[in-house]
Amino acid sequence: MKREPYWEHMERRLHEDRSNMSYMRPIQNDMTQLTESYNQVLKRLKEATEQNLMLINKIEKLGGNPRQLELDI
Repeated sequence: MKREPYWEHMERRLHEDRSNMSYMRPIQNDMTQLTESYNQVLKRLKEATEQNLMLINKIEKLGGNPRQLELDI
């Protein structure tokens, strides 16, 4: 069995990696979009939580109980 020289080995590996990259590109794009969407959801959740805490504090300052629903009957 003949040994493969180092640079030929590296060239072959480079070509193999590039052929696999064309297969992986759509998956990488999907992961990028999913990560972006996930970060947007986390950002919106933080904003909603902050707004909710602000409203709870406002209700408590006005003398109400934030856990009680008030209905005008």
